[in-house]
Amino acid sequence: MTEVNSGKLATQKGKSNEVKKFGAQMITDHTKANTELKSIVAAKNWNIPEPSPTLVAPDAMLTTSKGADFDRSYVNMMVKDHKKTVMLFEHAAQTLPDPDLKAFAAKTLPILRQHYTAIQQIADQLGIAYDK
Repeated sequence: MTEVNSGKLATQKGKSNEVKKFGAQMITDHTKANTELKSIVAAKNWNIPEPSPTLVAPDAMLTTSKGADFDRSYVNMMVKDHKKTVMLFEHAAQTLPDPDLKAFAAKTLPILRQHYTAIQQIADQLGIAYDK
């Protein structure tokens, strides 16, 4: 959900076209994944609590920064988040006991890897340093 909300900010506040396009892609892809996951959960009659507002809200740095500073903050956040998410989904795709959730993780993983590669390329294009 954070990717969707911060993606909206990227489309509005991003300086570079690459950041704006990536933000739009985050909105599309993560909205689709969130919808699919909610459908799986609903079919199993599981209750998932709503995430706290602090987890859903974009990082404070994103809401206050502008232009190139926004791009730098957003790109760094997306690199870090996608690195962590790819590792989480790799683990989930192999170890989750529920077959539907395991399949969801495996199906979503290539898209997340694509996002991770794309945001690293954007960082390189814009000269933004990030942890590899």
